[in-house]
Amino acid sequence: MASSPSSSSNGEQGQFHVVAPEHQHTPQAIPKEVEDSVLVCYKSAGIGLFGMGMRWAGMPLEKIALYLNSSQVKKVIGGPSPFRQAVNLTFQEGVLGPYRVVGPASIVAWFLQYSVMGFAFQFFDHALSNAMGIKPVY
Repeated sequence: MASSPSSSSNGEQGQFHVVAPEHQHTPQAIPKEVEDSVLVCYKSAGIGLFGMGMRWAGMPLEKIALYLNSSQVKKVIGGPSPFRQAVNLTFQEGVLGPYRVVGPASIVAWFLQYSVMGFAFQFFDHALSNAMGIKPVY
């Protein structure tokens, strides 16, 4: 039997509770295939979160590019540059103006887009590496 320190309800430290051996956790080995699958899903979720964050952070650049390719920007000789006009249009509603178009659907779509791309890359990298008998990239 093992004992572990704990605190009681009245705040006293140092009391020990007896834990029966049948309730102690013994680590067991996870099959390699399961471990690889879990690792691919974990990394894919991380790639999805990273991609979602980068798309959100880059929203002003995306809006500037959209304005540059639209008819709202006039190319006038001697006038303001098209880039300056696009920046002004992008931030005409304030610093957070470009982010007003981002909604829950955008966030979910970005997460799914990047996590699925990350999953596909890792899946095919692993499958092709196994077929060729070489170590995968990740």
